[in-house]
Amino acid sequence: MNNTFNEQKAWIGIRRLFSSSNKWVIHPRFSTALWRDRFEDHLKWLINRPEIHVIHIARRQGLDWLKSLYVGKKTNLYSGKAYPNGIKVRIHVGEAVARLHSKDWIDCRLSSLASANPYVKIEYEDFLENQNTVTARTLRFLECD
Repeated sequence: MNNTFNEQKAWIGIRRLFSSSNKWVIHPRFSTALWRDRFEDHLKWLINRPEIHVIHIARRQGLDWLKSLYVGKKTNLYSGKAYPNGIKVRIHVGEAVARLHSKDWIDCRLSSLASANPYVKIEYEDFLENQNTVTARTLRFLECD
């Protein structure tokens, strides 16, 4: 990121997904997946650059998020592609609860960037409901018109 973001660049876009793993002990912050993702390093990097605008996209509906996660893994289809009809997945309750705790903690931790950076959270369900409104709000946030 340091090589990409410099004073000559006015805009960059970074798409980063952080793992909301169900494999953690005591607290989601101790997940090896987040350590591998360098989650805290990314947050520190962003906090040290308060001029960077952060757009956080998250799902509000936990069950829909879980279904999408599990179906995506089963079909190996993630973004921009429709899932095949009739696909079934089994979601284990204990694993699902741990993933939801992890997701909620990650979302909360990312929202802490609002204290250092221009920050906006876009909820996926709002975007599906009205793409034009959410896009307009995002462009205003980025000071584009």
